[in-house]
Amino acid sequence: MKWGKHSQKLEISFKTLYELVVPLEESGRTDDLREVWQFDPASFSSRYRKVFCEAGWTDLCISAGGSVYGCVPAINSSFVAGDLNNASLREIWTESKILNWFREIVPQVVGQREPCCDCVCCPICAGGCRISALYLTGDRMAPDPRCPLVRRYNEKRRSTYNFRREIAHDEKES
Repeated sequence: MKWGKHSQKLEISFKTLYELVVPLEESGRTDDLREVWQFDPASFSSRYRKVFCEAGWTDLCISAGGSVYGCVPAINSSFVAGDLNNASLREIWTESKILNWFREIVPQVVGQREPCCDCVCCPICAGGCRISALYLTGDRMAPDPRCPLVRRYNEKRRSTYNFRREIAHDEKES
């Protein structure tokens, strides 16, 4: 199917990579990825930095009070990079432990965890959004639970845990 001139306006962004690519690939609709969005994993990877999260790389957010965050979703979280009332933007950008954490630790650690380490999207997403991980799991180093692969992995782990608990409970009663 050809989509004509309208397909030139469509592009997959970082925010939709695992929300769109994974379900289409799993349903056998990879032709849609190529025909509609002209998506090719190799060219996509070469056009962008190798990590999904832009906090500390290209994104920055400053609150009205002068607090600096790596991205808009980080506002009012524990991801405070600095305060413009106490340091210059240059100092915060180059010396912030939080921004440097986003730049250095996240790609090396989060993307190596299950199920991310075996995922084709990992070279780009590296475990997804740290803010989502913090708010939804309480662990800023957890894989992003909004990802369909992470959701399935977590569901499988929960069902295995519950099954083991039931067995232990049955053994205890007998």
